[in-house]
Amino acid sequence: MLAFKSSLRPAGSSFRRVITAARKLHIHEHQANDLLRHHAIRIPAGGIARTLAEARALAEQLEKSGKTAYMVKAQVLANQRQTGTFENGVKGGVRAASSAEEVERAAEDMLGHRLTTPAPTTNPAGLPTSSVLVTEKLDGRQLYLAITCDRKTCAPIVVCSRRGGIELENLDPESIHRVQIKYSKGITDYVAASVASALGLGIDQMKNTLEKLWTIFKEKEALMLEINPLIETTEGKVVCASPKFSFDNAARSRQPELFGTASIHDGSTGLRDLSQEVAEEVKAEEADLVYIKMFEGNVGTLVNGAGLAMSTLDTIAHYGGASANFLDAGGRATSETIKQALTLILSDKRVKSVLVNIYGGLTRGDMIANGIILAAKSLDIHVPVVVRIQGTNSKEGQQIIRESGLGLISCDGMEEAAKKAIELANAQA
Repeated sequence: MLAFKSSLRPAGSSFRRVITAARKLHIHEHQANDLLRHHAIRIPAGGIARTLAEARALAEQLEKSGKTAYMVKAQVLANQRQTGTFENGVKGGVRAASSAEEVERAAEDMLGHRLTTPAPTTNPAGLPTSSVLVTEKLDGRQLYLAITCDRKTCAPIVVCSRRGGIELENLDPESIHRVQIKYSKGITDYVAASVASALGLGIDQMKNTLEKLWTIFKEKEALMLEINPLIETTEGKVVCASPKFSFDNAARSRQPELFGTASIHDGSTGLRDLSQEVAEEVKAEEADLVYIKMFEGNVGTLVNGAGLAMSTLDTIAHYGGASANFLDAGGRATSETIKQALTLILSDKRVKSVLVNIYGGLTRGDMIANGIILAAKSLDIHVPVVVRIQGTNSKEGQQIIRESGLGLISCDGMEEAAKKAIELANAQA
């Protein structure tokens, strides 16, 4: 998925989903723990459980080692798990427990159920919980620590705060500290001392943790390593709890242990959990299409080019409509590509009209029009389709659409096409 910026910016969750969508791999907390453990970074004792028996056994094992308080965490790729709700009515995807019996009950409430969280980019249908992380519950001071990329300088940066356990966007800006990292130098004494001072920790201990996190960040080509909270225990130890890691999809070929040995086409997905993704988006990726499903809207869109696709969504929103999807077919506006794209769009029962907005550059408008017609003839299209073609031979292309006899609606301008698609969708509702 791509990251976009646009001039018109409605506040709806659908647009936030497009804006925040990016080409990145998110991994589960227990997978991030494995990376931390491999690099000798201290994490809470515990493990992953996929059954009630495994959850209870982990709690009993922790109890034998002297632990008396536990955490049970649903392994779903969503923010604000602790305030989420399962479809069985149980609240809280992160729960505290004081006995093996309570751990087992919490696991029973979570395993096999879908969790919906307040996070605006989370699927309203919820995310399936196939495993839970059972760990010791640590007492101590909760801090925030992350290594990420600074958008302003395009350089790595440490972000930290003494107020951990809170979503970063909810923190008082004055409580957040930022320390730049020079990629060629890594974690210098200055960086370590600055972060240690900001968090009220010892320099040596902070430098040791930062150096190991930096190794992961650099070697694994990460986009974000977030530890929230970083806990300073009552014994003075620093423990990385609740890690949230994401990695650059552009590193796929260089990071087989993260992404798998090949592409999604052969089922080799590495640490990627397809069950946490929208099924239509996975199917689109298999067809080499860039597709993002909106969680509201009834106008399907098929566009070539990310910028044109985003402006199409903006125009629809500007005139009071709502897009059901973002779909960038790329530069290959062939009949087969259009057929695959339309099939995907029409599989969404919410779609009441489709807006096809294609710019013909190297591919002529008349060729694009013929491709649209071939695709339309091979499909059972049950909703109105508005077509706008611009660029090389666009007039010829629009003429072909108008004379196709398939009921396709030709429009010359973006505004005209958007208004027509909205009008038709509302009439179908």
